[in-house]
Amino acid sequence: MFLWHGGQKQFDYLMGQSKPEISSVENFIANLKQRKKFCDTRQISYLHVVYPSKPVIMTEFTPDNIRDRVKSLYLSCYADKVKSSQFVNVIYPRMLLLEQKSKHAVFKRCDTHMSDIGNVIISREILRCIGYQHDPLSFLVEESRPANGDLASMANIVGDTTEICLFTKYKSETMWDNRVFLKGNTDNVVIMFNPRSATKMRLLALGDSFLKDSLKPLSTFYRDILFVRSDTFQPDLVDLFGPDTVLTSNAERYLSKVNRDDDSESIVTRLYGRKDYVPTESFVAALRAQLSYLYYPNRYHIWSSQAEALAFTGLGIGELGGDIIFQPTNGGTFEATGRDPQMLFPKTAIEPHRHYRLKVSMQCSVPGRAQLFESEPSTNKPNFSETRSQTLEVNEGINSLEFDLPPTARGRQLRFDPINRAGQLRILSMELVAV
Repeated sequence: MFLWHGGQKQFDYLMGQSKPEISSVENFIANLKQRKKFCDTRQISYLHVVYPSKPVIMTEFTPDNIRDRVKSLYLSCYADKVKSSQFVNVIYPRMLLLEQKSKHAVFKRCDTHMSDIGNVIISREILRCIGYQHDPLSFLVEESRPANGDLASMANIVGDTTEICLFTKYKSETMWDNRVFLKGNTDNVVIMFNPRSATKMRLLALGDSFLKDSLKPLSTFYRDILFVRSDTFQPDLVDLFGPDTVLTSNAERYLSKVNRDDDSESIVTRLYGRKDYVPTESFVAALRAQLSYLYYPNRYHIWSSQAEALAFTGLGIGELGGDIIFQPTNGGTFEATGRDPQMLFPKTAIEPHRHYRLKVSMQCSVPGRAQLFESEPSTNKPNFSETRSQTLEVNEGINSLEFDLPPTARGRQLRFDPINRAGQLRILSMELVAV
């Protein structure tokens, strides 16, 4: 249930056997003041979050012989110094989680990280402290899913543990994550885009995996989110991304050693040109567009318009294959330029062995045939074949199509070929529905 050692040896610090150097406390406060000053000059909201360690929240589950010795590292070594510095743009939501844990499982059982509902509670508090009244829970739905967790993996334990997982009601947002192209989590960059968010505001999030786990509930409020795994500030990203809010954060155990922001370097430029780092075209396009927001706004507009036009309930945001182009200046229509136009949906809400229907309403300038492909099971790469496809006739004008996807072993990806010839298309609606 708890991480005992690890790189930060968190229990040594939680039980007072080790203490951070004075320089770490000084660096922490100096960093926060410098970050806020930087954001203030740009009229950007700023907040730092210290995510409490699991042992200081779920203390009753720690071993009897150490329970009374487990104390908060932040409260023991940092809180008083932060208070005396009169810096107020920092939250440590320990009391909030202690109050809520009698009602909700705020941490995952076999994981160091918080549960989905725990992340909602923290996200709601983050938004409240910045000045927004928004409850992510009203945008989310619950489902029970199997969950082992990182601690179970470390201990080689395989069980049937289930967790309450939360998903957005429309499942139309998409995350582009470069983690699979990295050897570890260092230099992890994530872009999130949610066309059905409560606002069109932008969030730059700099922190570790705890903040990354909060992106989903935060995306119910922020339309665009750029997350960078970093323990230091990234001022170049602020000026490129153009956020309304900057969040920085750290898990409590990382307070064992705090580095100076002045000794940092740009993560984006550090990744550039590395031979062992080859992200997908869709990730690169998303990052390029988001970093063009302020200085090359037309590049962002073209990308976001296409992403919004390809965002459908249950399907996430689609990508265009060959023989089809998006026309942002023509009311968001698509032009099939050949016989094989393709819309790929790589991150659908599909669960294997469940029954679905894909409902499509679209307007076509020519008659022809539409074809839907299901990916093969157990593959993350596009893997489509005629044997796992369905074809329906399409008429000139408005068409209502329905593809039946009976329970079977399948992958999570779909490919929709809306027409088999050149012509103009407008997708009026598309929805993946569980039966």
